[in-house]
Amino acid sequence: MSQSFRCAIPGGAWVFEAIGSLIWPVRISRLADHPENAFDFLRFVAAFSVLYSHSFALLGLPEPFLIFSFPAANLGVYAFFVISGFLVCQSWDRDPSLGRFAARRGLRLLPGLFVAVCFTVFVIGPLMTTLPVAQYFGTAGTWAYLLSNAGLSGGQYVLPGVFETNPYPGAVNGSLWTLRYEAILYIAVAIIGVTTRRTYLRWACLTLLTLFALGWCVSKALGVDTYTIGLPFTTITFDWMALAVFSTFFFAGSSLYALRRSVQLSILAALLLALPCMFASNIFWATLFMWVFLPYATLVFAFRAPAIFRRFGKRGDCSYGIYVYAFPVQQVVTYYAVKIGAGWFPVFAVSSIATVILAGLSWHYVERPALGWKARLINRQNSSVDVLR
Repeated sequence: MSQSFRCAIPGGAWVFEAIGSLIWPVRISRLADHPENAFDFLRFVAAFSVLYSHSFALLGLPEPFLIFSFPAANLGVYAFFVISGFLVCQSWDRDPSLGRFAARRGLRLLPGLFVAVCFTVFVIGPLMTTLPVAQYFGTAGTWAYLLSNAGLSGGQYVLPGVFETNPYPGAVNGSLWTLRYEAILYIAVAIIGVTTRRTYLRWACLTLLTLFALGWCVSKALGVDTYTIGLPFTTITFDWMALAVFSTFFFAGSSLYALRRSVQLSILAALLLALPCMFASNIFWATLFMWVFLPYATLVFAFRAPAIFRRFGKRGDCSYGIYVYAFPVQQVVTYYAVKIGAGWFPVFAVSSIATVILAGLSWHYVERPALGWKARLINRQNSSVDVLR
């Protein structure tokens, strides 16, 4: 097509560039090191989708529609694991030091979580409990909640006397349970990095991707959701299906990074991969198709989205704060909304505003300073880049 013909069409240059961007694929390796990407925007959308989805469940309402057979919260969490798999693998590949890797991961995950859990225990708990404050703090369950959730061990999800009369009673923060799987997968990447050569990284990621995907399929067919491991003095029961599905998305993201010199990102290909997800007949096939579509589409959007999305988050990344504060804030708002008969939209709006404010405070006064500690601890020149890892 000649240049003169394109110029003769009003807006012709823009039209042809747009069409070219849809059709013309670009290798991940050409884009992965670019400082501008849309990961911050995607994380914000993922966190907000969890808030949106929970806004119905916490009022005792069914979510009005599903996306590719999944609630919005599920897709948001899956997207988090895809992004984490890609960026954490990239982080290890750029600096394969176990100590510095542990510092980056710990300082990114733990300070914000610890403050959020403390805020829940020491502010929300005393205000919302039906027990006398002295009895609330004198109950072992209060301290068990603090230690188990701040330490990522889980198992304690309620605070004494808190939210007992809510439509979704008892649960204080139903989002934190996924973070332990995130930590487990950080450890898995570190083990892979320490025990294998960097040239074998792709094979390790692809092997784990295959094993977790096949394990999920077999367990789904057998109807097995949990497994129990017997130890000399105790038993450990874990949700295998959750671990398998999260790990598959995580290692799909890691594998795309490991194969970055071979995999090309095409907007048209991403749209075509969405078609099987739209017409999946059941959740089994929808999950299989989503394992292919979501990781690929996430990277396509992250690297090929318009500049306005790639510049999102320049003033801060509130996604983690939204994720760890949304649920308890929604429960507080729901408690008072039920008393005055408020409907879904006021609850959603007030919860969203309050959560974003707390998330902003968390970023500026907890998470960002922690990333500064990380830069000083590991003494690296590229600490501004590592914020995304």
